[in-house]
Amino acid sequence: MTVKPAAFGAPALELAPLLAGIPAVLASEDRLGDAYFEMASRRGRGERFAGMLFIDDPRAAVSQQIAQAGLQEKSRGDARIVLELVRSRKLRVGDRTLDQLIDYPSHTSHMARDCIHLSDVVVVRSFSEYDRYRSSFDSQARFVRFLAPRNLPAGWAYRGQRRSRIALWAPGRSAESLAFFVAALHPLHAELVVIASDTNPRIESRATYLLEGTADAFDAVSDAACVVDVSISDPSWSFAFAERGVPLAFATTGGAHEWVRGGFAYVPWDYRSLFDAASCAVAHGPSQPRAVAPSVDAIQDALESTRPRRAAQTPLVSVVIATYNRPEDLRNNSLRSLLAQTYENLEIIVVNDGGESVAGVAALDPRIRVYDREENLGALRAANWGASQATGKYVQFL
Repeated sequence: MTVKPAAFGAPALELAPLLAGIPAVLASEDRLGDAYFEMASRRGRGERFAGMLFIDDPRAAVSQQIAQAGLQEKSRGDARIVLELVRSRKLRVGDRTLDQLIDYPSHTSHMARDCIHLSDVVVVRSFSEYDRYRSSFDSQARFVRFLAPRNLPAGWAYRGQRRSRIALWAPGRSAESLAFFVAALHPLHAELVVIASDTNPRIESRATYLLEGTADAFDAVSDAACVVDVSISDPSWSFAFAERGVPLAFATTGGAHEWVRGGFAYVPWDYRSLFDAASCAVAHGPSQPRAVAPSVDAIQDALESTRPRRAAQTPLVSVVIATYNRPEDLRNNSLRSLLAQTYENLEIIVVNDGGESVAGVAALDPRIRVYDREENLGALRAANWGASQATGKYVQFL
């Protein structure tokens, strides 16, 4: 039977067909809750799987959204003021500064942390994404890099005949959401062609807007002096263009610099950086791939490497945790630390000593067993009671 990945959200659904045969759960930021329940269900059945989350860097995402709102309210002459306030982090929204707004919402952080923790392997598109997930979600999970192949039209070739043209490559993004890029590149006085999911920028613009996936869009890119890839987190299109020798500018947050040689990186909330990167890409010329993109086999190999090494030959160790009204500490510290251990042959006994329910932690790993005590025994007696339920050769209290 063919294994079908579970996919939640547009980018996950787009990538899922490439992972046919790989046990995986993929989710965009707005569908993390669905992914969590799917992962918990698989974990409860003792299945091993890879997780892949599509979560943008909040510094770039929030900055561009706020810049868009500010630019829609300002005239062309005031655009530079808005861009400078965003770049310098001095822009205020109500009584809050931009720096105070740039963070993941708490529910996103919690759900992403749980999804990563439930996954045997976490798939990332770059080391940049790996570093961000580790620091933002305090993750100790195993990671593997994978870059989705992007297919340019058959016979498509880069010509670069229009030296005054810059192509803004933004598939999946609305024309309206690209106000920051259009305003930042305006001083170049170049012909700006924007490839997006629609052609209505809802703001005065001298740029030409073309629909993604059309022959006109690919023709426009073929003749451009350079392509500016607007993706915050996905380096796959930059890699595809680099294979055809296209001059490139791409975001520092996306990790394209790991895959592409000869391109120029810009900070995706700094209009000066974007302007400079596009100018350098025009002057420098062709980019090229820096490395060979790994195939889906890399994900399967990573999953196989997480399987216990003949666990039956190693003694079973029982770890007993007595807990009372500390569900967050139990989940985020005690259990996360245990499940990150390289020694696999464990049984984890959680004794809830008459406190609030922690039954949900059993879904984190099939090795976890939760016992609810109606009466509070105290830490020592509860731990000893938990030891009486242990079946391991060795017992450890945590």
